[in-house]
Amino acid sequence: MENSIMRGAAPLRAWVAETAADMQAVARLRYEVYIEEQGKPYPSADHANRTWTDALDLANPSVILVAAGDLVVGTIRVNALDDPEVRAVYGPVFDLTGAGAPFAEDAVVCSRLAVAPRHRNGRARALLLQTIFEHGLAGGAKHCFAASAAPLLRLFRSYGFREYAGPVQDPVVGKLRRSVLKLHDLRHLEAVGSPFVPSAKRLLSIADAHEPCPTEHHRRLGRVLPEVNLLVRGGYANA
Repeated sequence: MENSIMRGAAPLRAWVAETAADMQAVARLRYEVYIEEQGKPYPSADHANRTWTDALDLANPSVILVAAGDLVVGTIRVNALDDPEVRAVYGPVFDLTGAGAPFAEDAVVCSRLAVAPRHRNGRARALLLQTIFEHGLAGGAKHCFAASAAPLLRLFRSYGFREYAGPVQDPVVGKLRRSVLKLHDLRHLEAVGSPFVPSAKRLLSIADAHEPCPTEHHRRLGRVLPEVNLLVRGGYANA
């Protein structure tokens, strides 16, 4: 799956990581943003090689990259909450036996959002979020959880995420705000003016044309219906 947006003469393109080189580029960008720029003391950071990964990078995630030309300038990770390792890490964060329980069915978690500084006011971040929405919806996800620092909460709200519980304390980052996006809630997406609305209308209409209970093969993140996969490739648009 690949999405593309024009940024001047050079296109921004997004895709799901498939190779070791893709993941190496992700690990380097995360290190630059989280460790070097923000000074967060993540214990799994590899300072010698200036990379940062964690155990959930091995838990069958979908890791999205955005590149400007040949340079990776953005990344975000999506993990399915039905994976035992993912649920062990994020279950307590999102209170999946308490306040978060109503949203835990067919749910994913987006994390490790990192965008190079010079691209934060452009379309790279928007393309990352657009790609995870289309990728998750096409893969059968109903809810997407996010835990973010307060400055990012406004961004997530503008896309349709809603806080459902109070903040949680992270040992490295500090206070995080917990929110959830209902991917199928078109009425709410329209009410907040979410950029996801066009994709939601298009992909939900395709989903309605297929069997109402997709197989586990189609529900797993990253294994999307062929018809949907063609659509989320998208075309070029103005930045």
